[in-house]
Amino acid sequence: MALAPERAEAVLRRVLEAAPGRPQAGRPAARHRPGRAVWRWVVPAAAACAAAAALLLAVSLRAPSAGLPAPSRELLRAQLAAARGGPAAGAALEKEMGAYRERMYATLGHRYRRGR
Repeated sequence: MALAPERAEAVLRRVLEAAPGRPQAGRPAARHRPGRAVWRWVVPAAAACAAAAALLLAVSLRAPSAGLPAPSRELLRAQLAAARGGPAAGAALEKEMGAYRERMYATLGHRYRRGR
């Protein structure tokens, strides 16, 4: 069931006359101003962008790793001998681990003292 062309034209004219922002008799044209609804999504979106930027900045400015020294061949050989259960393997492993710990602690001390 369709409207008659004259009736459709009359309805269209009434709708266009009552449309927001169009001047009506005795009233000036309304100006569109952003309402509070706009700020309900703008503020959280801006806060999320600021948080993401702060996170990226914190990650990019983070101190580099200390760069621990690589174990020496002697230490690796002592570990292999200890794993096989060779004679006097424990003493050799303790000696090499002590030397490695000294290098490692010196590297860490140098790195973190310099960072202060």
